[in-house]
Amino acid sequence: MTAQRPLTAYCYGIVDADGHSPATQWETLHYLHELGFLTARDVIRRFDSLDELIGYLQAFEVRRHSLPYEMDGLVIKVDDLATYRDLGVVGRARAARWLTSSRRKRRPPACWT
Repeated sequence: MTAQRPLTAYCYGIVDADGHSPATQWETLHYLHELGFLTARDVIRRFDSLDELIGYLQAFEVRRHSLPYEMDGLVIKVDDLATYRDLGVVGRARAARWLTSSRRKRRPPACWT
């Protein structure tokens, strides 16, 4: 059954690059899009204040179920990649200091098989 489901990959970062690479998360997302990768441009935003971010998170909760793909939340990252690298991780790679997530309860599947 799993093999019959469509799979789509969205790209959010560059792991390693030779030569010039973007200096911010925002530039990275635009660069990946220019290269032809999917980047969920319909939900990605950059904010200059915490109040703007909080407002977007609240508004997003209302519209997330109308997206053409399943999503259980947003990831909030530090934009500047030099700061991102300086912040690093604690212990495991899953304990990154440069991001947090806004996860929401998943909606139930349309049917059970």
